[in-house]
Order: sequence, then structure tokens, then C-alpha cells
Amino acid sequence: MKKRNYVIDFFRMIFMIIICIHHFQGAINVIFIHSGYLCVEFFFILSGFYLFQNFQKNKKQDALQYTMKKVKRMYPHYIFSLIICLLTVVCSQIIKNDFDVVNITYKILAELFMIQNIGFLDGGLNTPIWYISVLIIGGYIIYGILKKDEKVFLRILGPVFIIFTFNLIKSNSNSIENWSNINGLYLPLLRGMADLMIGCLLAEILNRYSNKIECLIVKRKIIAFIVEISTYVLLAYIILFQTDYEMYCLILFPLLIMFAYCQKSISSKLFNKEIYKNNGDLTYAMYLNHSVVNMVMSFAYEIFLSRIFNAEIMTIMYVVVVIVYSYFTNKIVNYLTNKLRKLNNN
Repeated sequence: MKKRNYVIDFFRMIFMIIICIHHFQGAINVIFIHSGYLCVEFFFILSGFYLFQNFQKNKKQDALQYTMKKVKRMYPHYIFSLIICLLTVVCSQIIKNDFDVVNITYKILAELFMIQNIGFLDGGLNTPIWYISVLIIGGYIIYGILKKDEKVFLRILGPVFIIFTFNLIKSNSNSIENWSNINGLYLPLLRGMADLMIGCLLAEILNRYSNKIECLIVKRKIIAFIVEISTYVLLAYIILFQTDYEMYCLILFPLLIMFAYCQKSISSKLFNKEIYKNNGDLTYAMYLNHSVVNMVMSFAYEIFLSRIFNAEIMTIMYVVVVIVYSYFTNKIVNYLTNKLRKLNNN
């Protein structure tokens, strides 16, 4: 497999924009995308895919070393965005005469340790980044199991956990987006870990059979074309409309990633462009930043912008602001990180 997959970078941007719109539309009381939250599944599955690849390349590395490297890479921008979020929330509460220093202190404490959404705490200030805490804690557990017994994980534990988790979610809700804590089992944590495991299984399949899959796509071009196009159409339908078929995204997202890694696929021919190479860093910044932009712009929309712009224009402006703001925060964080690194070296 290629070290850098620009097709994946393209889809990262598409699904991150959908997540941003999904969160913003609730703030301005309109609905353009009914099931945008499902795009989080793509990022969890993709993270599990990369987790397994990392495990294959660094088998001497233990779970703690893997996790600390991940935290070290993610933490600078995470902390920068958390500080901005803290200032925004404090200003908002002061304006609304609703300032609660105790609540803010506890939430900041949870977010500093990236444990705000694993079940026993009430979440943080920057609510959309629940994904980060589940990714770190869930990734640590999964990497440790892989390290202990890779074959048992891939053949037994992983599949059983995936089936159990989504059956549990389905039996308690019609939606994957379920924040319940059932007898000590926190569904968002289980959901994220199950998605990570799907990514691990997908990586193992592609490691073993990528050449055969490529040959099959070449030999059965029409069938491969129909399957790939159907994958995108069905995903778009599930995400755009509230349906009873959202669990099928657990099949469709892995198919999408598989086609992204097949050099003969349609998506590879269309989107394997170097122009998308910076999307990885940018989409991570967008995920960290979009809640703050949401708070500011929805407040402005409520006060006066609704008299100037309709909801559609406002949403487009919001997405543009998130992208531009995230581009500059990336620059600032990289500059500060490089400065600190040079000071430490000296």
C-alpha cells in the first residue's frame, strides 16, 4: 500500500464538512443533513485501519508507547483549541449571566486528560471531540489486545465485540447515535471501539488480499463499477436522509476505504491528487475548531445575522470560516511547536 493516500484525504474533507454542517444546523434550527453523525464512523474505522497498520510495522512497541506517541502528536492543537474554547465558553456564560466556574473547572480537567467521554464523566466543553477520548482510550485497549494475541483478536474477539456492540445499540435505540450508559456499558465508547475493530479487520483483509482485489476489479470492471458507485450512492442516501438503514454504513464505509486503496478504482482515478495532501492536518483542526466557530456564528445569527442571511448562506459561510480558521490555527500551532522544540534542543 502507498504511504500517502490522497483519496482518503479527499474523503476526510468531505465527511468533516458534513460533520460540521450536522452540528451547525442544530444551532440555527434547520436540517439539511439528517444523519451527519454517521461520518464519525468513517473516522473511527479509518483510525482502526491505521492502528493495525502501525501495529504490523512496530510489533515491539507496546500499547502505552503507541498511545503516548499518538497523544504527543495530537496534543498541541488539542490544547490550543481547548484554550480558545474555554475563553469562548466563559465569555458566552458571562454575557448570558450564567457563569459556572465549578462546572467549567471539572470539564476542563477531564478534557486535559482526554477522558471526558468514556462513561463515568459528564463530557467536556468542546463536546464534538468526544471522539478523541474514545479514540485514545479505545485505541489503547485494542492495541494491547493485539499485542497479547493478534490471531485471537482478529478471528474471535474482534468480530464478537463488533456484533455484540451494535446489537446492544440497536436493541436500545433506532440510531447509532446513542449516549446511554447501560449497566456500566457506555455505548459511545463501545461504538467507537467496535468501529476501530472494523478498521483493524479491514486492514488485515487488505494486507492479505489487496492484489486479488485489484485483479478482480480489472477483470470484472462493470461489476466493480456498479459496486463502487452503489457504495457512494447508498452512503449518500443514508447520510442525507434519516433512514432505518444506518447500520449498513458499517459495511459501506469499509467498502469506500477499500476502493480508496485500490489503484484501479474510480475514486483512485478521480481523487488521487496531490492537492489533497494537507487535508489530514486540516480536517483534524476542523474537528477541534468547529464547535467554537459554531458557538460564535450561531450567536451572531440569533442576534442579527438572521436578518441579513438565510440559513443556507449562513451554513456556507460557517463552513468557509471553519476551514479558513483551521488553516491559520494549524500554522500557529506548528509555529509554536517548532519554537518550543528549538528551545528544548538548545
